[in-house]
Amino acid sequence: MKKPIPVFLFAMSLFWVFGISIVLFTDKLDFQSKLNSFNTPFLDQITPTLTHVGDGLFAFGLVILIAIFFQKRSALLLFISYAGSSIITQILKRTIFIDAKRPMYYFDKVPTYHKIEGFVYHYSNSFPSGHATTCFAIFTILAYLHAQTNLARILCFVFALLFSLTRVYLSQHFIIDVIAGATIGYLTTILILRLSKNKLEKLEAPLFKRK
Repeated sequence: MKKPIPVFLFAMSLFWVFGISIVLFTDKLDFQSKLNSFNTPFLDQITPTLTHVGDGLFAFGLVILIAIFFQKRSALLLFISYAGSSIITQILKRTIFIDAKRPMYYFDKVPTYHKIEGFVYHYSNSFPSGHATTCFAIFTILAYLHAQTNLARILCFVFALLFSLTRVYLSQHFIIDVIAGATIGYLTTILILRLSKNKLEKLEAPLFKRK
């Protein structure tokens, strides 16, 4: 692993401070309702697509692309980070927080609450957000192993956050769900990167070397 990247950790720290402040000092239903009022036709169109960055299928596809064209080691670490953090999230969803309801459970019958026509909403297993977990696992790996500048690392954080927040816009998660999922994805990935430090050197090359 490269030397620690303070800018990504700094961005995560700000996210935790602002996010936890929102959780502590606002009512989650009121906050979700206010966020829902800031809807636009453009966001209604793009967020259902952008949110798929947090899908397992996207993560697997990225693993394959990185392995083929960039580095087998990065691909392996991404797979382990995604799998490990996702397992933690799913265990929490299905055991400890099995009764956590998604926003639409509370707002489905509220006539003034904005809904996207044709979008399939879910109502249970809200905490933590699996999509946020995946997004932060992916972009933490990219920031620490592939980003060459602080600007690139900040962009990795911004993309992770924006793709994660599509879940809030789509009323699939509350902000606390995203904070928890992002934290799991980030911390799991950092742990895996530290455990793998100075290991897997034989996997530095891509599957197909350019001549």
